[in-house]
Order: sequence, then C-alpha cells, then structure tokens
Amino acid sequence: MITIIHFTRKPTAIGRKLITALAKRRVNEEAKRLQTRYDAKKITRDARTDIFTVIDFDGSASSQLNEPAQSASFRVLVFARDGKLLAQWNDVPSAEQLAAVLTQSH
Repeated sequence: MITIIHFTRKPTAIGRKLITALAKRRVNEEAKRLQTRYDAKKITRDARTDIFTVIDFDGSASSQLNEPAQSASFRVLVFARDGKLLAQWNDVPSAEQLAAVLTQSH
C-alpha cells in the first residue's frame, strides 16, 4: 500500500518535520493493526514492509500521477507489479471491487 499525502500549501521547515514525525507515527500504528490481520490470515511477513508513505510537500509525486497541483481530491490507484495501472477510484472502493482487481492481476 502506498499513500501519497499532497500538501497544497508549503509548510515551514519546522512544520515539515512535525508533519513527517506525525505521519511516521500514524503509519507505524496502522502497521500494528494490519499485522493482527496478517497474523489471523497466517501471512508471515512484517506488515510494515507493505506500507509506504510519500509526504509530497512540493507536488512532484502527485504530478507524476497526473493529479492537478492544487487538487485536494482523494484517489485510490491499483498498480500491477510491473507498474501498469489496473484500476482507480475517486472514492474508497468496496472490498469486492478491490478484490476483483487484485485477483485479476495474478
């Protein structure tokens, strides 16, 4: 899972450090919750290694995904291992929609 957090206003240096620390803490908390699901499903790898976060202060990561510079939208993108875009939503997809895309990619 890759999460890109795009800031439309440029924070100060102290603000960037604070945001980065808070984001890291939240990602680690989410990894702990995800690990319990992994354990229940007998997935043996560390859940934290499956979570990636990009804090996009200058819009460079968002622009590579064709997201307008001042956009505050929410999007879900699913990519294949080779980088091909498989599906995208502008809202949270249902579990069934997500499962359908993930099973088709294998």
